[in-house]
Amino acid sequence: MSNESQTMNQRAETDRGDEIDLPGLGQALARKKWLILGVTIAAFLGALTVVTLVKPRYTGESKILLENQESYYTRPDRSVETSQVPDDATVTSAVQLVTSRDLAREVIKTLNLRGNSEFDPLANGVGMASRVMIMLGLKRSPDEQAPEDRIFENYFDHLTVFNVTKSRVLQVEFTSNDPDLAARGANTVASLYIDVQSRAKRESARIAASSLGSLLGELRGKLAEAEARAEDARQKAGLLMGANNATISGQQLADVNTQITIARTAQADSNAKARLLREAIRNGRLDSVSDVANNELVRRLSEQRATLRGQIALESRTLLSGHPRIKELNAQLADMESELRSAADRAARQLDNDALVAKARVENLQVALEQQKKTVGGASVDEVRQRELDREVKQLRDQLESSMTKYQDAMARQEAESTPGDARLISRAVAPQLPSFPKKVPILIFATLAGFVLSFGWVLAAELLTGRAFVPAAPLPARPETKPAGANVAAAIEDAVEPNAMRRRPASTGRAMAESMAQIAAQIGAAEPGDYALRVLVTGETGAATSGALTLARSLAQSRRAILLDLDGTDVSRNGFGSIVDAAGIGELVAAEASFSEVIHRDRLSRLHLVPRGHGPAPAGEDLDLTIDALSQTYDFVVFATPPARDDETAMALGPAADYVVILSSGGQDSAPVIELRNKFVQSGAGEVLVVNAATGDGGPRRRTAA
Repeated sequence: MSNESQTMNQRAETDRGDEIDLPGLGQALARKKWLILGVTIAAFLGALTVVTLVKPRYTGESKILLENQESYYTRPDRSVETSQVPDDATVTSAVQLVTSRDLAREVIKTLNLRGNSEFDPLANGVGMASRVMIMLGLKRSPDEQAPEDRIFENYFDHLTVFNVTKSRVLQVEFTSNDPDLAARGANTVASLYIDVQSRAKRESARIAASSLGSLLGELRGKLAEAEARAEDARQKAGLLMGANNATISGQQLADVNTQITIARTAQADSNAKARLLREAIRNGRLDSVSDVANNELVRRLSEQRATLRGQIALESRTLLSGHPRIKELNAQLADMESELRSAADRAARQLDNDALVAKARVENLQVALEQQKKTVGGASVDEVRQRELDREVKQLRDQLESSMTKYQDAMARQEAESTPGDARLISRAVAPQLPSFPKKVPILIFATLAGFVLSFGWVLAAELLTGRAFVPAAPLPARPETKPAGANVAAAIEDAVEPNAMRRRPASTGRAMAESMAQIAAQIGAAEPGDYALRVLVTGETGAATSGALTLARSLAQSRRAILLDLDGTDVSRNGFGSIVDAAGIGELVAAEASFSEVIHRDRLSRLHLVPRGHGPAPAGEDLDLTIDALSQTYDFVVFATPPARDDETAMALGPAADYVVILSSGGQDSAPVIELRNKFVQSGAGEVLVVNAATGDGGPRRRTAA
């Protein structure tokens, strides 16, 4: 056996180590079964003793619903209906109020907890330990505290208040050794909380009534003074009020104006009647004028004229017109007509006189109107001052009435029945039948299981720590040293294909490559992706780049979403693609022969997504660009593995769109082909150009620019 085979066998034996003796562990447990059983029984008996000797505690539960209890009859302003729903802050504040010290004092007095051995520290006297602590100044003596104050600590230990989830209900729990006291304690806390709220409202109403009472007295005095000032100013200015809240001077002005209107109407009426009467006299139609027809003289003359006309008509049947009788009657008729015209003329002159009288009245009233205007105009300043005083009086009167209404409401709300609290008791506590502590069955089960598990684990730990649970592993058979036939031929072919490469790489080469790729991934990962993914192009100088691209992509996938597109497909023996090498890939996706879900696969060793090369011609052109854009909107990093850049144009075509270009060199970073290839990428518009020695892993993330 060669030295190398011996070293490998020794390393395998060392890595294998000792094995756990499971049958030995079983035998050890069997030997210690009485110990395990004894500990388990002891734990059961101890728990049974504890639950038997411990005094049972009972818990009373009562529930309070927080809601606005105001109604139409209890609201101060009955015209406005308010339905304020308590919010989370109100519910939390209510919990703090229930657990306040002021409420605790009232509960302690109501329940008469002073002297109760469960709550009062002085009920059973001060113990020796408490006396020592008091002497050392570590504790205050209960004798120096008020009775309620020294009970606070025990009281709050027995009281629990919390809000029921997603509700406005407070649950009050009171614990005591006496079930009746537990129920009374919960109900007392809930009832006193509601009473405290009601008392707070009544106290607020009392304070408001007291302040409003003094305010009413001040308002009454101010109102009386304002009314006296307004009345005194009115009398001094002569602004006496008449009907319809108008001043006398204003009413007189209105009356004079009305009389002028009446006089002008009478003047115009008399002139019109006189004109019509004269026209009727000229036309001989006196009967058509009402003012003439209604005259007593004219009416008698008209009747006499009608009688004469009848006589003339009667005599004319037997007498001719030249007969003396006919002439006498015609003469009388002519005199009658003359008297009628004279009467009508007198009526017309009378109407003219009436018009003149009306005109004179209008002139006199006009003079009086001008004088009254001057009087009213001179009193305008006094009226402005008077209106200001009246507004002050009205404002004080309205304020007094509003304050009086509020005062009456405040006085009414001082009564307990008219001031409900913003909560009500919806569930009263009853004396519990079963204790809340201790829960005997769960405690017994838990203690028994704990004793069994602890004893069982103690036995196993003892066996493992002492080493009795391990046995030496059987040695591996030695590997015979064999040398296949034709090894020299294979070595010669390998030297001919890769004359400058080592036939057997040391293990440190893969680690160095992984470390270099990890450094590159850290540099790329430090850049924050925008709306599109960061594109990383991995290509080789002369060899395939799929393995290096896979290592880099897996490092990037540890922090963000990454996908690897294998555009090479020749390095399938070392790329880790496994069974997906022959599956549909980027070629079928670009040719629309497969969907994204059919060509994207999950890496077995990381969170990386893989897209194999696929079948058919190499993808290129606008269709490949559209596919890469679609993937760039989904992932944070898109990594391309391309054929060697010196033998294929795929890498140079994708270079301008790449944010980072990683060149795997086989001849060193400063070789002429690498420098030429690096300059081509830089000149094409590619981003960061990084060079890594594929043989040794040297290089790393260094910026490369054109010479």
